[in-house]
Amino acid sequence: MRLQRFCQCWERRALRLAVYTLFIVIFLYLIVIGTRRALFGSSEFLGFRQIVQVSVVMDRNQYDAIWHVRGYPPPFPLMWAPFGLVPYGRLPDPDHVRASTTPGELLQLGMSAAVLLLTMTLLAVWSVLSISEACGKEGRWPACFPVLLLLLSGSLMANSIARCETDVFVLALVAGAMLMMFGQRRRWTAGFLLGAAAVFKLTPGLFGLYLLCRRDWRGVGGMLAGGIAFGLVLPLAVWGPRGTYTRYRGWADEVLLDLAREGTDAVIGRPYRSTNQSLRAAAVRYLSRYNAGTTRRPRYVNVTDYPLDTARKAGDVLKLGILALLAGVWGLTARNCGRERERLLFALGPPAMLLISPVSVGGHFAIMAVPFGALAAFAIDHEEGRQGRLAAWGLMLAFLLTHLMGVPILKQLSAATLGAVVALGFVLYLACSARSSSAASAAQDQNRVSEGPA
Repeated sequence: MRLQRFCQCWERRALRLAVYTLFIVIFLYLIVIGTRRALFGSSEFLGFRQIVQVSVVMDRNQYDAIWHVRGYPPPFPLMWAPFGLVPYGRLPDPDHVRASTTPGELLQLGMSAAVLLLTMTLLAVWSVLSISEACGKEGRWPACFPVLLLLLSGSLMANSIARCETDVFVLALVAGAMLMMFGQRRRWTAGFLLGAAAVFKLTPGLFGLYLLCRRDWRGVGGMLAGGIAFGLVLPLAVWGPRGTYTRYRGWADEVLLDLAREGTDAVIGRPYRSTNQSLRAAAVRYLSRYNAGTTRRPRYVNVTDYPLDTARKAGDVLKLGILALLAGVWGLTARNCGRERERLLFALGPPAMLLISPVSVGGHFAIMAVPFGALAAFAIDHEEGRQGRLAAWGLMLAFLLTHLMGVPILKQLSAATLGAVVALGFVLYLACSARSSSAASAAQDQNRVSEGPA
């Protein structure tokens, strides 16, 4: 559908009212269902609360006391504390996620979960608006663009919100950095937000490579400042030098070293099942006879039968290849880079984060709103050209694949992994081809100047 037709339809007041009402109803339903799942179903809410209670209330090293959901950096419980301290009660045992099951405390837990879900919903909407402004020409796009972006990425964000995952917070920080960098030209502030995101969850640290390769020293300085503020100053203020050292030492010994030795097995059980859509997990499922289904209904999708260790190493080689490719592209395009091209280069970060992470489950794909926005903006801006049509096809294919991970057999075939690869590939091609086109135009202009009048 062309932009003009979409905007003409959007001008109808009845349609706008119906869409806004639908969004409000969906998000209210999401908060109700999410609160129920937070207390009684499959959700990260109680596990994250457990980390906060153990680390902040009981003042214990969470990496020694808790086995599951422990891969987050040491400052995580401090940044999650507003949603994990209610009700404020000591846990009888670190293995128990509730202090008790009394009706009063259960009500407090429910209210805390509802506040968390409402906060995440507002952050998701703010992220969409921020990405839309960052993708616009001089910060301006038609009013229909945020709605288009919400339609493209809303279900991914809803999945993250319903499970109380941290990724909407990461998305908000990355979207804010994108807005500061491209919408308001505040590169130090953008780096600061990226530093906070990297402390909250390790994978956004990939943007540090982006800033270094781009030689964006203001952004690098801001990212270092954000990392120091949230990763060092805040823990020292709460835990003191000894407590901070103990937690960082526990994180290094119990998480980082175990990841280096054992891989994803050190973080979660059955690490390469279909729930995990990371590049390494997909390589294991395709290259070795690993059960991609459930224990009750095993399913194998492998095309070869290499040993598990060989498949893991193949996945690691692919991850290193992606990092090398990004470093090369970001470094080689550091100079003479226009705003549109730089935005595309920035959008390479989120799909790469999902691919190189040891664990990428459905809720983590909310960050795909960034490349979706960049591809949609490029398709709109070059609507009549071949590259614009290519961006639209890439957007539709990446959207389809990432949303098909809800189908069990397609999840086992790593549909979301392929969606991230498609988004990465199309954004990379458009960024490089846009650079080539710009360079060719500049060369032609230079030739005209040198030739002079006939």
